[in-house]
Amino acid sequence: MTPAARNQAVIELLDDLLESLESAGPSLESLIRRYFAQRRYAGSSDRRQVREITYQIMRAFQHLVWRLEAAGGYAPSARNLLIAYLIQCAEDPAAVFSGQKYAPDPLDEAEHRLAKGLEATGQGPAWARLNCPHWMFAWFEKRFGEAIEDGLAALNERAPLVLRTNRLKGDRQAAATALQAEGVATAPGQIVSDALFVDDGAHIQAGAAYRQGWVEIQDEGSQMAAALVDPQPGMTVIDLCAGAGGKTLALAATMHNEGRLVAADIAAAKLSELAKRADRAGVTNIEIVELEPSPDTDRPARQLMTFKGVAERVLVDAPCSGTGTWRRQPELRLRFNTKRLNAILELQRGLLDQAATLVAPGGRLIYVTCSLLPAENEAQCAGFLNRHADWQNLDWKRIWSAAEPNPAPRSLSLAPDYLQLAPHLHGTDGFFVSIFEAPSRLPNRHREAIIAPQNNAAA
Repeated sequence: MTPAARNQAVIELLDDLLESLESAGPSLESLIRRYFAQRRYAGSSDRRQVREITYQIMRAFQHLVWRLEAAGGYAPSARNLLIAYLIQCAEDPAAVFSGQKYAPDPLDEAEHRLAKGLEATGQGPAWARLNCPHWMFAWFEKRFGEAIEDGLAALNERAPLVLRTNRLKGDRQAAATALQAEGVATAPGQIVSDALFVDDGAHIQAGAAYRQGWVEIQDEGSQMAAALVDPQPGMTVIDLCAGAGGKTLALAATMHNEGRLVAADIAAAKLSELAKRADRAGVTNIEIVELEPSPDTDRPARQLMTFKGVAERVLVDAPCSGTGTWRRQPELRLRFNTKRLNAILELQRGLLDQAATLVAPGGRLIYVTCSLLPAENEAQCAGFLNRHADWQNLDWKRIWSAAEPNPAPRSLSLAPDYLQLAPHLHGTDGFFVSIFEAPSRLPNRHREAIIAPQNNAAA
């Protein structure tokens, strides 16, 4: 592809994404994969450059939209966004929009006026300059405090490519050696002892180390969250929102394939992917359970009734805003609003209460989000403890010191016993983790809820 063709490809991808945002359609990464699957003539360098420019535009979307408005109220169309991006990069839009073979059509009169107007706009307010939706800025100020500039700026950077060593296959050094034989250099993670950092351009999934299950792609923050579940061999462990199973596979490796690991979710396609990944990783102790949504917020799905009160560990990797993953999915900024937040908060509350019924006396419920919003994290935990006064919140640092040789990182949480990771401080996605312990003797109301379904089944 020529440079002109690459710019036209960016416009076409932005058109697809803007349409997808209107219809709650595919993610940006999915759209890019689909776009190039239909254009096999594009080389790897072309794909990489088109992808990079498209992501850069989305990482600067709020700022570009603000500048379009300041320049005269121009709509954020795909062409206008590229024009604003080129001006921001000190490039001449007229040279890119040349109308030559495969190039975008020449600028029309309105677009020439836009280009001149953009040159006169300033940097704008902090929320726009830092690419944060205006209505969410106060929440990030609460999270980051005086580090608001660093915190939001880090969410606009490219996320690193991180691997998790599969303990079922070998240790980190053995995995690093296998990758080195494929020409992939690695560096050890700074937080989790199984983590390996690699160059973002490495073709990991095409290599033997990945195909043979030595490593999995997983952010170091996600690996830390899985480690804090602290599952032991022989336990009964439930991953209530397993999805495609990144954390599930990490739990299985920690358990050495010993015990009962239930991977449950309502998404059949993701569970199917988990089955393939488990086979590649050599995992044998996973039971995959496709759930029907429970009509009651305080009762688990029908398929989990037999697990009530028996699991030593229950992980709730809850659906959330995804604000902690903006580096990887910058378009999530545009898919989120207050209506969706309220729906997510209600869903999270229900999942926590459902999960509590599955935990054995003295067992643990681990609540995880990839969010930086206090409403989804500390506030949800405070609400859970208000509803379940006989449970206690455990200090994550004590559990970490028993599970990992590396020192515990500093948390950004607004409550001391909760863990909040953030890109600018930890280099990870923005994961939140809290750990609740059930009372060693459950109250009568809980015991009856456990016994009743068994009696009904026997009858």
